[in-house]
Amino acid sequence: MMGNETTHGTYATPTRGYEIRAGSGEFGLQKGITESAGLRATGLVQRGNRRRVATRRAEGSFTVDVMPRGLGILLRQIFGGTVTPVQVGSTDAYTQTYTLQDMGPNLGATIQLGVPDAGGTVHDYSYLGSRCVSATFTQEGGETPPPLALETSWHIRNVTEAQTLVTFVDPAEAEVPFAFADWECLIGEFGSEAAIDGIAGWNLAIGRGQKTDRYYANDAGLRRAPILNALTELGGSLTSDLLNKADLFDLVESDGQFSMINRWTGREIDTGENCLVEISTPMCFLNTGTPSLAGGFEVVSGELPYVVRDDDTNAPITVTYTSLDTTL
Repeated sequence: MMGNETTHGTYATPTRGYEIRAGSGEFGLQKGITESAGLRATGLVQRGNRRRVATRRAEGSFTVDVMPRGLGILLRQIFGGTVTPVQVGSTDAYTQTYTLQDMGPNLGATIQLGVPDAGGTVHDYSYLGSRCVSATFTQEGGETPPPLALETSWHIRNVTEAQTLVTFVDPAEAEVPFAFADWECLIGEFGSEAAIDGIAGWNLAIGRGQKTDRYYANDAGLRRAPILNALTELGGSLTSDLLNKADLFDLVESDGQFSMINRWTGREIDTGENCLVEISTPMCFLNTGTPSLAGGFEVVSGELPYVVRDDDTNAPITVTYTSLDTTL
């Protein structure tokens, strides 16, 4: 469960539930331990009564399938700013639009995990002041590809077991995730992007560089809210079979820029309006990707790493999310 905090590090009742993928959900307390190591006669082992916890923090990450409802809290924590869903005409559809913003001193989330022991008792761990430092969208390919995924990593002010585990509420309970069959990948000049053949996989990483070691006096050894201190890193990779050399592979040689839109269109919400995730990056460059014969008799393919840059006109990245959600 997750809730948007009003004050960074102050518990906010979680309002959105997420089903995390098996194998993710790695969260844990980290303690800065100081131990006095003064010389003492007959001392062979560090004395336990000289041990003190000087600082506390936590870190974690988890991966979720991208669902047609409930993604807004996660997107806000990644992009910053304040977003209000806007009704699409008079339909039941509401659109949220995200671009990179300053993350501000109070941006943060309470992430509450219910952890079961072997006897079936579920224990509450509430992670306060959770600040997202990176996120990765991934659409894998193959014969049975998994749904569109979003992995997020967090730096966290503190963890407590003093809160009550809230009832799990998932607005996407009756929904199915965005899948490979819903995916369109459009590439070309900005405003004239078109579908191209051969794209078999894609990912995009968002790195929000921040100063995370803000330990100050009067804070009881807890870490202050991180502050942006680096340019946001945007980039990923495309997996493509060599069907048309001019579509992508020639752009490696020419270092030509291109705009890319990745779009997933789900079920109909109302007449003419569908659940939607659209990720637009108007200025991309391919770093490497010369076709290789390393695959032997296989169809020639390649993984094409790309970076996203600012074209000084359009937002470097825009995420559009259309759903039934009237609030984040």
